[in-house]
Amino acid sequence: MTFEDFMTHWSEVHAKLIQKNARELGIVKYIQIHRTSSSTGGSTRQRYDGIAEVWYESEDHFRALGKSDSGRVAVQSVVEDQRKFIGRETPLFKGYESAIING
Repeated sequence: MTFEDFMTHWSEVHAKLIQKNARELGIVKYIQIHRTSSSTGGSTRQRYDGIAEVWYESEDHFRALGKSDSGRVAVQSVVEDQRKFIGRETPLFKGYESAIING
């Protein structure tokens, strides 16, 4: 898949899938951070084409993912779509926000 095809799928198809399932998944905020051509440092190969931030109401909401039948269906649809344009398991980083400058 070309970089352009990846970006189109991620920003149009996958984003709409997240929006459609946000309530069932307990998502309160979803942000896509897209790689720019200037972020490559001249290299044509990059490990990641972007980063997605997924915000949940609480850690309990995150832990509850996939525990209900409708939640499992929502998780499965998102994961299946990720395989179409990412092709592998995506790394997961779980953390919390600590604003240093918040203006």
